[in-house]
Amino acid sequence: MLAPGGAAADGTFRPHYDVFAHPRCTNCHAAGDGPLRRDGRPHLPPAQRGPEGAGSGATTCANCHREAATPVMPGAPNWKMPSPERPMMFSGRSAAAICRQITDPAQNGGRDAEALGRHLVEDPLVAWAWNAGTGRAPPPLAREAFVAAAIAWIRAGSPCPPD
Repeated sequence: MLAPGGAAADGTFRPHYDVFAHPRCTNCHAAGDGPLRRDGRPHLPPAQRGPEGAGSGATTCANCHREAATPVMPGAPNWKMPSPERPMMFSGRSAAAICRQITDPAQNGGRDAEALGRHLVEDPLVAWAWNAGTGRAPPPLAREAFVAAAIAWIRAGSPCPPD
């Protein structure tokens, strides 16, 4: 399982919601079929989710977003939105709704608790949010605290808050 990390956490979902509701996450976990920019406006050039979440045609995510960020362009391995079959939309959703969505293997790409924990703790695209580049605010929780909270939450059974 995941190694314990950093600060103590109580196993609740609340710290995760504050991160998931932040633009670093909602820009790609957007309501709709296209990503948003850091200011919440539609992506330029206009882009669509595409059949696997990686855009399509000239607006394939990898055409601009490389394996690593540059001074002017965000980047990380496997840059994409969630697939249209599992859009994982966080924009405007409650903590309970996001929690139910990410813990449901039918919606999260078949991830059990262990795989979900690895995604939150180890995925370079998730980690990018804390090193997003000039002019992009990081989520409101330090990466180390997020990792510790994720581990505690998974170990607590991934409980979701009530509606």
